[in-house]
Amino acid sequence: MLPASENRQNWALLIIYSGYRALLAMILTTLYLLTADDPVIGKHQPLIFLGVTGFYAIYAIALLLYQLFSSRIGGPTQVFTSLLIDILTLSLIHYSSASEANGIALLVLPAIAAGNMLLTPRLGVLLAAMASIAVIANSIYRVSYEGQASSEFFDAGLMGMAFFTTSIVVQYLTRRIIATQQLVQDREADVQQLLHISERIVQNMRTGILVLDAEGVIRLINQSAAELLEVRFIGQNMPRLAPRSLLELLRRERRQNTQFRHEESGRLLQISRTELKAGDGENTLLFIEDVSQLAQQAQQLKLASLGQFTASIAHEIRNPLGAISHAAQLLAESETLDSTERRLISIVTQQSARVNSIIENILQLSRRENPRPESFDLYDWAQIFCDDYNSATPDPAEFIIDTLGGRFTVNVDDHQLHQILTIIVDNGLRHSADATGERKLLLQLIDEPNLPGPVLNVIDDGPGISPEHRDRIFEPFFTTESGGTGLGLYICKELCDANQIHLTWLRTDDDKSCFRLSFSHPQKRHVID
Repeated sequence: MLPASENRQNWALLIIYSGYRALLAMILTTLYLLTADDPVIGKHQPLIFLGVTGFYAIYAIALLLYQLFSSRIGGPTQVFTSLLIDILTLSLIHYSSASEANGIALLVLPAIAAGNMLLTPRLGVLLAAMASIAVIANSIYRVSYEGQASSEFFDAGLMGMAFFTTSIVVQYLTRRIIATQQLVQDREADVQQLLHISERIVQNMRTGILVLDAEGVIRLINQSAAELLEVRFIGQNMPRLAPRSLLELLRRERRQNTQFRHEESGRLLQISRTELKAGDGENTLLFIEDVSQLAQQAQQLKLASLGQFTASIAHEIRNPLGAISHAAQLLAESETLDSTERRLISIVTQQSARVNSIIENILQLSRRENPRPESFDLYDWAQIFCDDYNSATPDPAEFIIDTLGGRFTVNVDDHQLHQILTIIVDNGLRHSADATGERKLLLQLIDEPNLPGPVLNVIDDGPGISPEHRDRIFEPFFTTESGGTGLGLYICKELCDANQIHLTWLRTDDDKSCFRLSFSHPQKRHVID
């Protein structure tokens, strides 16, 4: 006998038929006992009927319980034998009921149908033949020994035809069902194989793949997307929300392609989105690529082009500008000028100096060499920077260095970082002095395990940046001061991008102005032409 797990379908069919067999035996027995005074069935040979149905009920229930608790199906011989017992038992019941219940012979049809579904075609036809022989033998006996009419043979012939017709039809339908099931299994295997291949391809793609539902819950994520977004790989059993900054971007930006700066890692990510319709819900498919290195290379090309441009026009601008400034200085030495003329000459001198400062900043930016990164401890470097800054200015500032964590190793260009921090510190001290009268700054170094590198916060006591200007503070020539050039923060941003430092402005929890420098991992490779 085979375990049911090897053929669940045949086992289920056999259990259904065994249940039908037990129910039929109990119904026949109960029906006879309830009408014992004037039996509806079994009237011709009541003792034979009662004995056969009693045996049949016990046999059917015992076989059903065995099959249920053993979870095993018999081989072809056992199944054929049990169905043959059904046919012989029902034939005896048909004989003992005689002419008052000719329809009892039709109860053999389910046994024949079950045999043709569970057994080979030959054994199925053999069951139909045995049932036909039993019906014909019953008719011969009743006509020969009990004086029944010869029309019994006609009824037996029709019944035999019904048996063989049932066998043929059930075999045909069974073949069609088996072929359909095999086709379904083959297609399912193909689909599973394609799904497995697709999953392997998605998981090994360098482009990040992320699928979100309408609530922002991750439905699918590959390894690349998990690394780019710094999401713990979640497997299949616990969906979680996507990073909040990404969800805010998706709600704010409806464009198909947009760029996203990841706050923790500082990576510049290219996000391509596609809406997916899935039943009643709507999912969003995101393709995520790290364009930080591409942006860095583009920055190098842009600066190279800017250098060529500024080199070609530097003399053309500075020569006439020098002449204008020199002429204004000579005019200012005249003793015949009144106050209005001196004010106008002062304006010319100041604006000439401003234009010259702009040219110097642009030339400085265009002449900037590629970064030469080296590893050093940011905390030690910050202490040296503060000492050098105070020694170079006639009005020393108060610097407070606060640390959170213990690993502050960075891998950037030392001189370019000095230039970046000098511009930010100059701005911060100026605004702090205007707001409080004190030249005071807080340098806060943070090291957290979930961040790729250290974070340096430069916090001042100034009023900060208004919301309408926040998106423009790093644009060239944008300034809110009458005497500013608008290039300081732009230069900082360009130098930060070249060194893979993410520069942002934000407000602290106590509503102070803060420039944040998020450093990349100290072992991350820099793109150098």
